[in-house]
Amino acid sequence: MQGEGRRRQEIAQPMRTVRGREDARDARGVSGAGRWGAGVLVVMVSGGFADAAAAQQEAEAPVAEAPSTIRAPDVKVLAPRFITPLPGVVIERSQTTTNVQSATSTQLRESQAVNVTDYLGSNMQSVNVNDYTGNPFQQDIVFRGFSASPMIGTPQGLSVYLDGVRVNEPFGEVVNWDLIPVNAIQRMELMPGSDPLFGLNTLGGALAITTKSGFTSPKGELKLLGGSWGRRQAQVALGGNNGTVGAFVALNKFQEDGWRANSPSDVQQVYGRIDIRGRRVSGGISYLHADNMLVGNGLVPYEQYRVDPRSVFTSPDQVDNNVGHLAGNIRLEVNDSMSLSGLAYHRDLKQRSRSGDFWEEFAGAAARRDNPCDPNNPSNILYPDGAVGVDLPGCANVLPNGLFNIGSSDQKATGTALQYSWATERNQLVAGAAYDQNEVNFRQSQRLGFVGDDRNVFLTPERYADLGLAALAQDIQRNNLTGGSQSASLFAKNIWSVRPNLHMTLGLRYNHTRVTSNLVADRPIPLYQFTQQRFDTFQQRCGAEIGGAANAFARYYCTSGNYLYGSLNPSAGLSWLPREDLNFYVNWSKGTRVPSSIELGCARDGQAERLAGGSGTNTGKTPGCSIPTGLTYDPFLPQVRSYTTEIGVRGSITERMLWNFSLYQTNLADDILFVSLGTRNRGVFESFGKTRRRGLELGLEGEAGNHYFRASYSRIDATFESPAEIVNLSNSTSSKEIGKVST
Repeated sequence: MQGEGRRRQEIAQPMRTVRGREDARDARGVSGAGRWGAGVLVVMVSGGFADAAAAQQEAEAPVAEAPSTIRAPDVKVLAPRFITPLPGVVIERSQTTTNVQSATSTQLRESQAVNVTDYLGSNMQSVNVNDYTGNPFQQDIVFRGFSASPMIGTPQGLSVYLDGVRVNEPFGEVVNWDLIPVNAIQRMELMPGSDPLFGLNTLGGALAITTKSGFTSPKGELKLLGGSWGRRQAQVALGGNNGTVGAFVALNKFQEDGWRANSPSDVQQVYGRIDIRGRRVSGGISYLHADNMLVGNGLVPYEQYRVDPRSVFTSPDQVDNNVGHLAGNIRLEVNDSMSLSGLAYHRDLKQRSRSGDFWEEFAGAAARRDNPCDPNNPSNILYPDGAVGVDLPGCANVLPNGLFNIGSSDQKATGTALQYSWATERNQLVAGAAYDQNEVNFRQSQRLGFVGDDRNVFLTPERYADLGLAALAQDIQRNNLTGGSQSASLFAKNIWSVRPNLHMTLGLRYNHTRVTSNLVADRPIPLYQFTQQRFDTFQQRCGAEIGGAANAFARYYCTSGNYLYGSLNPSAGLSWLPREDLNFYVNWSKGTRVPSSIELGCARDGQAERLAGGSGTNTGKTPGCSIPTGLTYDPFLPQVRSYTTEIGVRGSITERMLWNFSLYQTNLADDILFVSLGTRNRGVFESFGKTRRRGLELGLEGEAGNHYFRASYSRIDATFESPAEIVNLSNSTSSKEIGKVST
């Protein structure tokens, strides 16, 4: 019941009726047509183990009643919601003080979603999907104006948990959705606001994902999918138990050529889990491995899109993710009302990226040649840079016009958590402690190439002999960033049933976090100036200074940062049911997010600007960085603080039809945003005073026979609430050499 119930179960139902209906849904075979392209074939096979099926039939077999038997009243079962990072307290829908949204494995399977973002964007209220890259596994999830994105530079505001382990990556707090196998998910909970139980980065909400086990999914499943653009997917899941030991394994293989040119993807995921259950003690261990190759070639100019919607601006933009995720948990039932839970994990992610772009310094390279262009070559007149729609001077096939930005990161995260739970008829308490530590090693380099007719950038090291550009033959190291964080926290949350229809929630979390960053960065010298002689001039050591010449022979400038952050985050809420089918609630919470190593490594250094005699206008002291390919200084950035208020009402029209309405507002102080400098696609992370997100949600869902329907409406207004100056060379309204934009 805890794992599979639809949300309609949240309204009281007789146990036998609900179970029979849900088991019938789980046994359903083919779920109908897919949703991708001109033709999609979906084959699904689902079957339980013999012992599980027999036990189920025995449990549901009608019982003959003797004439003298006294029939007890039906037992009503309320669908639980797991809102704690570790299992412990089961919270009923009527006790929650925010608009929590849920999804079960049945709903995920029947939706035909290929991944988590696919389901969230199609089924959850106030969720939008931004598809900047054009890859289904590299999408941004935006919930109530807060993002969980795989893209460095996107302000992250949502926490994502997998079986109690936070999977926001150490490098930029990003979320790699391709590392979560959808066929291993038992249940998902999307919780708005800044719940203190979910720690740092929970500014706008948290997504808690629970995986299947041999106890919750004792059956075998097979799903095969094929469709347009070479899309094909195979999912296999197998689980079972003998009452004491349960095992589960899920395999997912996904491939496609992509609907755009040069856009293939290959996703391989394996998840395994073993659980042991005793009378008082239970525990388990799980392992997730994924090895994925994703190509998402980004946006194209509108004019180019009108000519060919399937075209790309440049390619390849490829990311390779390889993760090993090991987690173990144990739970002790002290008595019928108290329990202790423990969790330990280790996560190791290796990410490699290669982005092919047009070389924006092409003009400077061409200007250094005596006769850069052949006037007799028609292509130099029509397309001087060798590409349609790009206004850059140059000569096709004479000088390199392509650039590879190459990134490599090794990220390790380790942590433990302990949780105490105490539940009585009128009170439910969760308290615990957590410690998380992560390490980041990021390296970035650049290399020159040529852009082909298909917009694909390719390498030509053999051209070094006649052009003398060292970047044609070797990678030019730009940055090496090492850093990490250590975070210790204490948390508590209590739900007190003042009356059977009145529930009060209080929560509190204390965080103590240290963030370190050590940067070794190359001088920002244009690649066309890198000759072998220039290489020989430099000494491979620190001592350089941006905008100056502290040491004319030192190639690198080196900086470091070590910052300590502390925060106390409370929450409070109230839920009132004037009658069974009507529920009013209100909630207030505070959350925080500390800057990551990448944000400190590319922060705007106002003090350095002032020392240089500027006020945010001296780009010689603030060169910015091209995320994720360049870094500069690592000055202090304050942590982000969020304050969320939500008020709402929900209820039911019938036992199978639910509705909800809520209003919310989140105010942020010292929001960290990536601000463009208007040149060479560079920018800096900067604290941005105050911002605000506020909106409303309205939803209706239910069942009619074998049909299920859902309708929702959401609106959000996201605004800047304080003045600021942005350095931007592209500001056409400024008469100064360096423009300023006021907000």
